[in-house]
Amino acid sequence: MRALQGQAPLPQEGTETLNCKHASAQDRPGGAIGKRAEVELHGLTRRRRGDDYDVKYLRITTLPHILIEYSGNLRGQMDFPVFLAALRDSAAATGVFPLGGIRVRAYQADHYLIADGHPDNAFVHIMLRVGHGRDLETRKRACEAIFATACQQLASLYERLPLGISLEMQEVDPVLTAKKNNLHAYVKRRQETVGEAGR
Repeated sequence: MRALQGQAPLPQEGTETLNCKHASAQDRPGGAIGKRAEVELHGLTRRRRGDDYDVKYLRITTLPHILIEYSGNLRGQMDFPVFLAALRDSAAATGVFPLGGIRVRAYQADHYLIADGHPDNAFVHIMLRVGHGRDLETRKRACEAIFATACQQLASLYERLPLGISLEMQEVDPVLTAKKNNLHAYVKRRQETVGEAGR
């Protein structure tokens, strides 16, 4: 969301404002608006092509959303509450994503065709949708940790079924997204309550 002219945007709950510098028209190749823009972010220069929207205030959001798609023939063969909790805990344990920003959900694919079409063929695909701004190594580390957890949880199925397990990460566009979230405050209060009860 863009700030009003002359005003800095207020940090919203669940976001962290980064110190960025948007290249002026004079700094851009050719000196013209609409051409390639450059953003200097923590010592790294990112180039934008195409849409030349204002990226002066990039934010790191507190996602991820973990979306799981699985073939219908796995219904009844997986303990989904355990599987979803394991992925949530793995994401939180990376230290990259706060607990209040994590969403895990699973969808069954009823119509699918896998490889040679044998009815035993199965798949589990995991999509991580994360906020814009984290560096490549951080995103890679999170992918590897969550994928390792998924493979561990699915090990028994993998041993007895033809099963494809995959994971990919997508960054959410920093401008073309909108969200409103008070979960962080609730999670924090619950954690504080538990801590006080344990004293």
